[in-house]
Parts: sequence; structure tokens; C-alpha cells
Amino acid sequence: MPFGPRLFRIRARGNRAADGRAITCPYCQHRFETSGRAISLACPHCHRPLNLGSRTIDHDAAGDVATLGPVRVTASATLAGRLLCNSLVSEGNLAGHTTVLGRVELMPASHTTGQLHARSLHAHHGATLHATAAIGPAPRPPADFGAARSTLATAPATPRPFRPLIRR
Repeated sequence: MPFGPRLFRIRARGNRAADGRAITCPYCQHRFETSGRAISLACPHCHRPLNLGSRTIDHDAAGDVATLGPVRVTASATLAGRLLCNSLVSEGNLAGHTTVLGRVELMPASHTTGQLHARSLHAHHGATLHATAAIGPAPRPPADFGAARSTLATAPATPRPFRPLIRR
């Protein structure tokens, strides 16, 4: 039985180049293309891990956060530590060293202290900024940022007491 024109269609998969996106490594400035669906990958030049996902911080957190996606700090959240991201919208408290490769938007109730390096800054009326700010092209992360670990620790890690394993 032959297929009718409504039952059988050949569809093109689309242009592979249009499915990708251009990425610039913030550590070595190497430009490359990756899949549009990629969440994390390693830079082919310096081999550092890069996280491309978005983050929403809605609780108190301390530590390093590194992503090439957008980050949102909600009104009830406090982030203390180092932050590397593509764009930032802050409604809460932000303390530490912040490097944003794109736009920073400080909402009216936000409080920011420490160091801020970004390409552009938009501070709404009522936002508090007590930081050393460097606004300009191509901000780079600090040299000691390490391998860009993406961790969120809700409390400082305390060592657990040693308990010997006894088997009977």
C-alpha cells in the first residue's frame, strides 16, 4: 500500500550552525561554538570546566558560584563569596567579589558590598552599592578563581566526628 501525501513527509532537520551558540571562555578568551542545548562543557583551549546553566539563589549561601548563564538573587537571599556569571539580577544581599561578563541589574531593595566588575550596570532607585566597581568592556575573573568550581554551600562544612566501623 503506497503512502499518501498526508501520511509520509520528509522534513529537514534544520541548519546545524543555527542550532549552536558562540561561547567565549572567561579565563583564556578563546572563542568557540557549542550546541544550543549544552549545559556544561570544558574549554577546548584551557580545559577549564564551564557551566552554561542559569541559577536562582533563593536562600543564604556562601562559597563560589561560576556559570556562564544568568544568575538571579532573590529578595530573601544572601550570597557571600565569589560570583562569576553572564548576567546578574540582584534583589537581595550580595557580598564578595562579583565578576559579570554582561549586565548587572540592582533592584530597589538590593544591597551589594565588596568588588564588582561588569560590562554594564543598571542600579534602580533605592539600590545600595558599597563596593569598588569597575564597569567597562571585557571584565576578567580573578586569577585565583581556580577551576571555576560551581558550589553553593548553605553552611560552612564542619568535620564529622570519627566513628569507627565495628562489624560483628
